[in-house]
Amino acid sequence: GFETPDEGLLEIGGRIIVGPGILIPPEKRSVGMMFQEYALFPHMTVEGNISYGLSSFVGRSEYVQDMLDLVGLTGMGKRMPHQLSGGEQQRVALARALAPAPQILLLDEPFSNLDASLRTQIQQEALEILRYSNTTAVFVTHSQEEAMAMGDVIAIMDSGRIEQIGTPQDIFHSPVNKFVASFIGLSNFLNASISNGLLYSELGHHMLREQTFSDGQVEIMIRPSDIHLEEDQNGHGRITKRTFQGSFYLYEIALVSGTIIKVLLNHLEEHQIGIAVRLSVREGAEPTIFVDGAAVR
Repeated sequence: GFETPDEGLLEIGGRIIVGPGILIPPEKRSVGMMFQEYALFPHMTVEGNISYGLSSFVGRSEYVQDMLDLVGLTGMGKRMPHQLSGGEQQRVALARALAPAPQILLLDEPFSNLDASLRTQIQQEALEILRYSNTTAVFVTHSQEEAMAMGDVIAIMDSGRIEQIGTPQDIFHSPVNKFVASFIGLSNFLNASISNGLLYSELGHHMLREQTFSDGQVEIMIRPSDIHLEEDQNGHGRITKRTFQGSFYLYEIALVSGTIIKVLLNHLEEHQIGIAVRLSVREGAEPTIFVDGAAVR
């Protein structure tokens, strides 16, 4: 309800909210909203914030207590927002949005103001609460990791256009085009060619599982975790960069052609910068093939 669409149709649960000659007021749409900045009322207690959108009914106080229990804030109802931590304020905002039992909950980058460790914790807590309350949610985020962790279904948008809709696994493993492939997760793109069921690239040759691809020039995408690396003084690449990421090392390999390849390895697989290496596609991995930027199935 913050914006009026120029065109199109908006339905929630089969009910038209916006359409030709139809514009249901926001307060009658049964939509909850959780803001990026929490937007708690500073002059109201936690209980007051949660009950703000509720009409007067018998048992209202008990219901608010149930909401506090749901979000893990039992006993904090009399506190003021400034007496809460960022994570606790976030839970109050979630409880307030859920209290009127909306048909759908909209979340606008609600965890972007939290530090990394707290963000992960609150993400999981919020996901459990949404599933427990059986609430449909639309969650907007710029974070790939957050989308993967929170979404049952992900929609990837570019300049207002939806490029692909699918499960996190579908989006990651079967991107429909180069934009989606490069947007979700780390990726390497290489020129390649197909001949007689074999895929040839700077990583060597690879037998295709499907024999339906036509011979010719293509482009491939291979994930850093799908590349095998071994030290080889006659290898076709050299390690130029190594970044420690806790459980993993992210290596950058310069091939003879000048192409830079990223490789993600277990933290136990430690290699020194400057050594020569040979790269290949890991057994069982399948590069994604693109023609003119579109994935070929």
